[in-house]
Amino acid sequence: MKMKRKVIHLGENTNVITLPTEWVKRHGIEKGQELEVEEQGNFLKIAATNTFQAEAKELNITDMNTSLVWYHLIAAYRTGASEIKVRFEKETIPNMKTNKEEKIYPLLHEISSRFIGMELIQENPSFYIFKEISKSNNDEFETILRRMHFTLLGMSEDIKKVSEIREERIIQTLLEINEVQLNRLSHYCIKLLHQKGRATLKEGTNLHTIVNYLEMMGDVYARTAALIRRYNSKELSQTTKDMLKLSHTMLQQFHQAYYTPSKENIRDFHKTRFDLKANYEKPVQEEFFESGIRGNVEQLRDLMMEALCLRITMQL
Repeated sequence: MKMKRKVIHLGENTNVITLPTEWVKRHGIEKGQELEVEEQGNFLKIAATNTFQAEAKELNITDMNTSLVWYHLIAAYRTGASEIKVRFEKETIPNMKTNKEEKIYPLLHEISSRFIGMELIQENPSFYIFKEISKSNNDEFETILRRMHFTLLGMSEDIKKVSEIREERIIQTLLEINEVQLNRLSHYCIKLLHQKGRATLKEGTNLHTIVNYLEMMGDVYARTAALIRRYNSKELSQTTKDMLKLSHTMLQQFHQAYYTPSKENIRDFHKTRFDLKANYEKPVQEEFFESGIRGNVEQLRDLMMEALCLRITMQL
């Protein structure tokens, strides 16, 4: 909503305009509070800071299974909750994948290991409490997002290596360390977006989606590593190896185009996407599991394009 404000002169070098009353009330602006002011050509962008009030969340997981507990607890963390109280009536919870009962404490401990800055502080026979032990800083967002990019580059490099030489150590690191690290970073990024917000709704929404796409890319790399491990005794065709190498080049170009979205960088990325498409659409004789790898590469190709489109949108 556009509005006009008169400039008030206070002294020789001081000019003042008033702020809309409803906006001040909505964001809880108080006397002496600092606002962020950014010059954008003929415009001045004014943003409220530190208006988010972290709340305590409470979950009752009594009738849930392990998967639902994962989803609900991660969702509560991503909202920026200062404290999460988890209630339950039994010491075990059903796992739909194994058709067995699992102990609640190891499950909650594993989930909370994905949380940055939040720890289990209280255990009780009927509830556990997780509390934020370190305050997050919105200035960290870009740093954490860049770390997600570098983690993905490392995962892609590892996939390229194990396609040539099957090293269990590399696959284990990729599945048990890098994927977990990527998930932790993505959850923290979403938490920062909820806690502090971004300058505009468009920016916040686009960044939220980009973070999710990067996390999904990590899942695809993990599935590819799991396929290679499962069929460790079978040799990959040269076509599949070349496809994984080219997909790594595509990720490098995606990273370059994301942080420097010039026409040249975007063009190079786009060309590699089409080269890769021509590669995996060739009719070749391949092992059954290689078709799964081929599908994973196709998904990576689409996720990178969608993320880059959002990045470009934010500049328009």
